[in-house]
Amino acid sequence: MQCKEKRECHRPGLLFFYDCIGPIDGVTKNWGHVGLCCGDGKVIHAWDKVREDDYLAIEQLEATPGWTTPRYIGWVGVERILQGHRGGSHSHGL
Repeated sequence: MQCKEKRECHRPGLLFFYDCIGPIDGVTKNWGHVGLCCGDGKVIHAWDKVREDDYLAIEQLEATPGWTTPRYIGWVGVERILQGHRGGSHSHGL
C-alpha cells in the first residue's frame, strides 16, 4: 500500500509483510515473515527470538542456513484483514 504521509505507514497495529524463502518439512517455498507495527516504524516479530526492529532493518537480519533474508513487500491495516468478518459465537467482541 502507498502512504500519503510517513506517519500513516508507521501507525501501531499495521502488519508488515516480507518474502522469506526456506525449507519446512522438506518443502522449500516462500513461507514469508510478518511483524506487528508498534509505532514509528518499529515492528515486533519473532526471528531468533521475539524482538523489536525497524521495519526496514529486518531485511538486514542474518538468515538461518538454507533461508533467504526477509525482503519487505508491504503492509496492511488490521481493519483490512478483518473486513467482511461476520462475528458470531466466536467473535470475542471483534
